[in-house]
Amino acid sequence: MNTAQQYYGQSVPMQQFDYQSALALSETRNIIEYFYRDWCGLQISKDGNKITVQRVSKPIFTYEFSKKLESEFFIEINRITGRTSYTTDRLNQYYLKKAETRTQVLAVEGIHHLISEKAWNAILEMKKKELWGSEHNIEWDYDDPVNVDMLMIVKKEYDLENESFGQDSILRNLFWSMQIFIEGGLNRSENHLTLDHEKVVHKESVIQNTSEEATQKEGVLESAKRWINERIGG
Repeated sequence: MNTAQQYYGQSVPMQQFDYQSALALSETRNIIEYFYRDWCGLQISKDGNKITVQRVSKPIFTYEFSKKLESEFFIEINRITGRTSYTTDRLNQYYLKKAETRTQVLAVEGIHHLISEKAWNAILEMKKKELWGSEHNIEWDYDDPVNVDMLMIVKKEYDLENESFGQDSILRNLFWSMQIFIEGGLNRSENHLTLDHEKVVHKESVIQNTSEEATQKEGVLESAKRWINERIGG
């Protein structure tokens, strides 16, 4: 056996930890901010180093309620990175109680923050007539979120306070979008892990399989685990 064959026979693939990718997978703020912007009908646009926020659709909720949901999402979803140890029974209880609470929040509070097509058209009409600044002292541009004061104003001035536009169906669809996202997050607890950072996030490399390097390999992986656990909870 030649030297090359000896080296190849002693070589094994090593799963080397990729810190940045692991942290990116466990970080949820960007995803949750996407939800917030979607509820406001906005998206981020990048042109080189310049970042702007642009409107892409009619807003679903007011700014205030969108921020409320975003904050609650961030607290709840970051249980992913907290490595919870929920049992199946506890997860099911949590899903049920949170689902009940979320439906109440949407039905009691969220319904008053929904922006209909008529309300949106009224907001745009008032912008065109320059009424927001002159009559209501509100500085608003097309690419800005819609706040609750603006919604209340157009509801009153355009007689939309008792408007029916399928609010129940809209809220039901939004509820299930939120619920699926949250359940998927909690299923990454220790007992229901669908995304194992230590196994999925890795780079393939080849090392010489000596006892010294085997020991070094074990030390690198253990150090990596400790490093991640210190930062995302373990």
